[in-house]
Amino acid sequence: MADGNTGSSDTSARQDPLVGRRLASYEVLARVARGGMGVVYRARHVYIDKIVALKVLDPELSKRDELIERFRTEAQSLARVEH
Repeated sequence: MADGNTGSSDTSARQDPLVGRRLASYEVLARVARGGMGVVYRARHVYIDKIVALKVLDPELSKRDELIERFRTEAQSLARVEH
C-alpha cells in the first residue's frame, strides 16, 4: 500500500504518536501507510503474539456515522480473508 504523503513519510512515521504505544490488545510497532480514511500500522496482538495490520480511522472522519459504518464494513470484509 502506498503512502499518500510521499517524500516526508519517514519523518512523519518516526514522529507518529501511536508508534510504541498500546491500543487495546495491540502494540503499535510502526506506521506503514496513510490513506484516505486513516493510517495503517504494523502491530502485534499482545495475547496471541501475532503480527497484524492495524488500521486506525482518522479522528475527523470518526465524527461521521456513514464513514464509521464504511470503516466497520471494510474491517469485517478483511477479517473474512484468510492468508
